[in-house]
Amino acid sequence: MNMKSGLTDINYLKERLPEATIEWYRNKFVPSNGFTILNVNGNENDIGHWVLIYKNNYLDPFGLYPSDDIAKKLFNKFGGFHLNTFKIQYKNSENCGNYCLYFADLIKKGHSVNEIIEAC
Repeated sequence: MNMKSGLTDINYLKERLPEATIEWYRNKFVPSNGFTILNVNGNENDIGHWVLIYKNNYLDPFGLYPSDDIAKKLFNKFGGFHLNTFKIQYKNSENCGNYCLYFADLIKKGHSVNEIIEAC
């Protein structure tokens, strides 16, 4: 997979994963059965932080829990959700969008989310 170094912008994400919903504002996030790359900071004046949501799975490169509003939406849609608690991205890294694309690529290749979580 070809990865861009540094900051990951919306257009780059859309080009690499066109079937995904790319959402900058977390208050507009609506859970679906497909891929969503969500900026959890939700402020376009800030760089932000991207996470991948696929069905009832929340994959954060920092391994952080979702905010209460996102967790509530996932719980209401799916009756619960799975998340990773492993950290593959360091604090000063700017590659969260690339990690989200990597997670999506693995899922599209047939790897289960559990396999991805266990491998990291």
